[in-house]
Amino acid sequence: MGEQDLDTIDNILMKSRVDLAARNLLKKKLPFNMLCRTLSKLQLIIEKGCHNYTDNDTRIMKDKIINSELEYDEICWLIAYLRAFLNIQNEHDQK
Repeated sequence: MGEQDLDTIDNILMKSRVDLAARNLLKKKLPFNMLCRTLSKLQLIIEKGCHNYTDNDTRIMKDKIINSELEYDEICWLIAYLRAFLNIQNEHDQK
């Protein structure tokens, strides 16, 4: 099996994990506002670093997400994707 085949398998596994995590989050039926806040924090961690954002940054980003007209399930998927991305990034940083 070549490196390209392994990359394809890794991508398929990543997508499967994200889809499963998004479905699990969707089943929890959390309040929309809470999901928007979670997504805003994840985006800010990626943009500014883990502890380099303020509550005001979170509020502004959350308002942008709410006004973006994203659907509930799309927000769940984005949260799952960003969590997976950050987990992979943390694994690479620890090596």
